[in-house]
Amino acid sequence: MQKIKALNKNEIEKHYQAFSPLEITPKIHIFPELDSTNSYAKQFLKENPLESHGSIIIAEKQNAGRGRLGRSFASNTDEGLYISFILNTDNLPVPLITPYVSLALVRSIKSIWNIDAKIKWVNDVFIGTKKIAGILTEASFSTQEKGLSQVIVGIGINIFQKESCFPVELQAIAGSIYQALLDRASVSIDSE
Repeated sequence: MQKIKALNKNEIEKHYQAFSPLEITPKIHIFPELDSTNSYAKQFLKENPLESHGSIIIAEKQNAGRGRLGRSFASNTDEGLYISFILNTDNLPVPLITPYVSLALVRSIKSIWNIDAKIKWVNDVFIGTKKIAGILTEASFSTQEKGLSQVIVGIGINIFQKESCFPVELQAIAGSIYQALLDRASVSIDSE
Protein backbone atom coordinates (compact mmCIF):
# COMPACT_ATOMS: atom_id res chain seq x y z
CA MET A 1 0.00 0.00 0.00
CA GLN A 2 1.50 3.32 -1.06
CA LYS A 3 1.67 5.85 1.73
CA ILE A 4 0.26 9.29 1.05
CA LYS A 5 3.12 11.76 1.38
CA ALA A 6 1.12 14.91 2.11
CA LEU A 7 -2.43 16.05 2.37
CA ASN A 8 -3.43 18.07 -0.68
CA LYS A 9 -6.03 20.78 -0.10
CA ASN A 10 -7.05 20.97 -3.78
CA GLU A 11 -7.64 17.22 -4.00
CA ILE A 12 -9.65 17.26 -0.78
CA GLU A 13 -11.82 20.11 -2.08
CA LYS A 14 -12.39 18.31 -5.39
CA HIS A 15 -13.50 15.07 -3.70
CA TYR A 16 -15.56 16.92 -1.13
CA GLN A 17 -17.52 18.73 -3.84
CA ALA A 18 -18.04 15.49 -5.75
CA PHE A 19 -19.29 13.40 -2.84
CA SER A 20 -20.70 15.65 -0.14
CA PRO A 21 -24.48 15.86 0.11
CA LEU A 22 -24.08 19.24 1.82
CA GLU A 23 -24.23 22.30 -0.37
CA ILE A 24 -21.43 24.23 1.28
CA THR A 25 -17.97 25.26 0.22
CA PRO A 26 -15.51 23.73 2.66
CA LYS A 27 -12.96 25.82 4.47
CA ILE A 28 -10.06 23.42 4.79
CA HIS A 29 -7.30 23.89 7.36
CA ILE A 30 -4.38 21.43 7.21
CA PHE A 31 -1.69 21.25 9.89
CA PRO A 32 1.39 19.06 10.28
CA GLU A 33 0.52 18.66 13.98
CA LEU A 34 -2.15 19.75 16.46
CA ASP A 35 -2.98 18.79 20.00
CA SER A 36 -6.43 17.66 18.77
CA THR A 37 -8.43 18.53 15.66
CA ASN A 38 -11.59 18.80 17.80
CA SER A 39 -9.86 21.17 20.23
CA TYR A 40 -8.71 23.34 17.35
CA ALA A 41 -12.22 23.24 15.84
CA LYS A 42 -13.71 24.39 19.16
CA GLN A 43 -11.33 27.33 19.32
CA PHE A 44 -11.90 28.18 15.66
CA LEU A 45 -15.67 28.08 16.20
CA LYS A 46 -15.36 30.34 19.24
CA GLU A 47 -13.29 32.90 17.29
CA ASN A 48 -15.25 32.64 14.01
CA PRO A 49 -18.83 31.68 14.87
CA LEU A 50 -20.35 33.00 11.65
CA GLU A 51 -17.74 31.58 9.26
CA SER A 52 -17.20 28.17 10.81
CA HIS A 53 -19.94 26.10 9.11
CA GLY A 54 -18.33 23.65 6.72
CA SER A 55 -14.85 24.08 8.15
CA ILE A 56 -12.64 21.01 7.96
CA ILE A 57 -9.60 20.69 10.21
CA ILE A 58 -7.01 18.05 9.33
CA ALA A 59 -3.81 17.18 11.16
CA GLU A 60 -1.09 14.81 10.03
CA LYS A 61 -0.45 14.11 13.74
CA GLN A 62 -2.17 14.83 17.03
CA ASN A 63 -0.18 14.96 20.25
CA ALA A 64 -3.29 14.87 22.46
CA GLY A 65 -5.94 13.07 20.40
CA ARG A 66 -8.99 12.26 22.46
CA GLY A 67 -12.14 10.23 22.45
CA ARG A 68 -15.32 10.00 24.46
CA LEU A 69 -15.32 10.10 28.24
CA GLY A 70 -11.91 11.79 28.35
CA ARG A 71 -10.11 8.81 26.83
CA SER A 72 -7.04 9.39 24.69
CA PHE A 73 -6.75 8.38 21.04
CA ALA A 74 -3.27 7.29 19.95
CA SER A 75 -2.60 9.55 16.98
CA ASN A 76 0.92 10.85 17.36
CA THR A 77 2.21 9.45 14.07
CA ASP A 78 1.57 10.68 10.55
CA GLU A 79 0.20 7.27 9.60
CA GLY A 80 -3.48 7.94 10.16
CA LEU A 81 -6.14 10.44 9.22
CA TYR A 82 -7.22 12.88 11.91
CA ILE A 83 -10.02 15.19 10.86
CA SER A 84 -12.77 17.32 12.39
CA PHE A 85 -15.54 19.23 10.71
CA ILE A 86 -17.96 21.86 11.95
CA LEU A 87 -21.61 21.85 10.92
CA ASN A 88 -24.54 24.07 11.77
CA THR A 89 -27.31 21.94 13.20
CA ASP A 90 -30.08 23.53 11.13
CA ASN A 91 -32.15 20.74 9.59
CA LEU A 92 -29.76 18.03 10.82
CA PRO A 93 -30.98 15.05 12.85
CA VAL A 94 -28.46 15.75 15.65
CA PRO A 95 -28.93 12.46 17.58
CA LEU A 96 -28.17 10.54 14.37
CA ILE A 97 -25.00 12.37 13.34
CA THR A 98 -22.58 9.98 15.07
CA PRO A 99 -24.32 6.80 13.80
CA TYR A 100 -24.45 8.27 10.26
CA VAL A 101 -20.75 9.11 10.35
CA SER A 102 -19.94 5.63 11.73
CA LEU A 103 -21.94 4.01 8.95
CA ALA A 104 -20.35 6.21 6.28
CA LEU A 105 -16.91 5.30 7.60
CA VAL A 106 -17.65 1.56 7.52
CA ARG A 107 -19.02 1.85 3.98
CA SER A 108 -15.98 3.86 2.86
CA ILE A 109 -13.58 1.26 4.26
CA LYS A 110 -15.48 -1.44 2.37
CA SER A 111 -15.53 0.61 -0.84
CA ILE A 112 -11.88 1.67 -0.77
CA TRP A 113 -10.14 -1.38 0.73
CA ASN A 114 -12.79 -4.12 0.47
CA ILE A 115 -12.54 -4.73 4.20
CA ASP A 116 -15.57 -5.52 6.34
CA ALA A 117 -15.45 -3.20 9.32
CA LYS A 118 -18.04 -3.18 12.09
CA ILE A 119 -19.46 -0.47 14.31
CA LYS A 120 -19.20 -0.86 18.06
CA TRP A 121 -22.14 1.28 19.02
CA VAL A 122 -22.01 4.11 18.54
CA ASN A 123 -18.67 5.68 17.77
CA ASP A 124 -15.97 3.02 17.36
CA VAL A 125 -15.07 1.13 14.20
CA PHE A 126 -13.46 -2.29 14.43
CA ILE A 127 -11.92 -4.75 12.03
CA GLY A 128 -12.12 -8.08 13.77
CA THR A 129 -11.23 -7.45 17.41
CA LYS A 130 -9.11 -4.34 16.77
CA LYS A 131 -10.30 -0.76 16.92
CA ILE A 132 -9.20 1.11 13.82
CA ALA A 133 -11.23 4.31 14.11
CA GLY A 134 -13.11 6.47 16.54
CA ILE A 135 -15.63 9.27 16.20
CA LEU A 136 -16.05 12.10 18.69
CA THR A 137 -19.07 14.37 18.25
CA GLU A 138 -19.21 17.47 20.44
CA ALA A 139 -21.98 20.05 20.66
CA SER A 140 -21.57 23.79 20.67
CA PHE A 141 -24.30 25.82 22.30
CA SER A 142 -25.13 29.42 21.51
CA THR A 143 -26.51 31.73 24.18
CA GLN A 144 -27.86 34.00 21.44
CA GLU A 145 -29.62 31.14 19.64
CA LYS A 146 -30.76 29.63 22.96
CA GLY A 147 -29.68 26.11 22.19
CA LEU A 148 -27.54 23.82 20.12
CA SER A 149 -26.15 25.64 17.12
CA GLN A 150 -23.18 23.61 15.82
CA VAL A 151 -21.60 20.22 16.14
CA ILE A 152 -17.97 19.29 15.79
CA VAL A 153 -17.42 15.81 14.44
CA GLY A 154 -13.93 14.39 14.87
CA ILE A 155 -12.75 11.23 13.15
CA GLY A 156 -9.50 9.40 13.77
CA ILE A 157 -8.63 6.51 11.45
CA ASN A 158 -5.59 4.28 11.82
CA ILE A 159 -4.42 3.65 8.27
CA PHE A 160 -0.71 2.80 7.99
CA GLN A 161 0.24 2.00 11.59
CA LYS A 162 2.13 -1.15 12.35
CA GLU A 163 1.51 -2.78 15.72
CA SER A 164 4.71 -1.22 17.09
CA CYS A 165 3.30 2.30 16.46
CA PHE A 166 0.79 1.85 19.27
CA PRO A 167 1.61 2.09 22.98
CA VAL A 168 2.29 -1.37 24.41
CA GLU A 169 -0.94 -1.32 26.42
CA LEU A 170 -2.97 -0.80 23.21
CA GLN A 171 -1.23 -3.23 20.87
CA ALA A 172 -3.68 -6.05 21.59
CA ILE A 173 -6.76 -3.91 20.92
CA ALA A 174 -5.70 -1.22 18.39
CA GLY A 175 -5.29 -1.95 14.71
CA SER A 176 -5.07 -0.29 11.32
CA ILE A 177 -6.18 -0.71 7.73
CA TYR A 178 -2.60 -1.74 6.89
CA GLN A 179 -2.64 -4.52 9.51
CA ALA A 180 -6.01 -5.77 8.25
CA LEU A 181 -4.71 -5.94 4.68
CA LEU A 182 -1.60 -7.83 5.86
CA ASP A 183 -3.78 -10.25 7.83
CA ARG A 184 -6.00 -10.82 4.78
CA ALA A 185 -2.95 -11.44 2.57
CA SER A 186 -1.55 -13.88 5.14
CA VAL A 187 -4.81 -15.83 5.29
CA SER A 188 -4.93 -15.92 1.49
CA ILE A 189 -1.36 -17.24 1.24
CA ASP A 190 -1.92 -19.78 4.04
CA SER A 191 -5.01 -21.18 2.34
CA GLU A 192 -3.28 -21.83 -0.99
